[in-house]
Amino acid sequence: MTENVALELEASLDISVVEKLHESLNEITQSGDVINLDARNVERLDTAVFQLLYSYQQSMDKKHASVFFVNPSEAFIDNATLLGMHDVLNIKH
Repeated sequence: MTENVALELEASLDISVVEKLHESLNEITQSGDVINLDARNVERLDTAVFQLLYSYQQSMDKKHASVFFVNPSEAFIDNATLLGMHDVLNIKH
């Protein structure tokens, strides 16, 4: 059975919140196999966060679960593109 769950990402995502974000991702993983990460409010994020998100997406792929980045803000898209992550992450816009 497919269970959709969502997590709204914070406006500012940097290395100082990686541990908290990791915990939040682990919590929602227990609730579903389609994970929608709402990136509409993201204004700032750094490489450490993208590393975590990519790693999370890869681990979920191995569990046959899906991770999508929905409603990405312009800042999210710009940073993903700059870091070459736009094509490897499931960004829906």
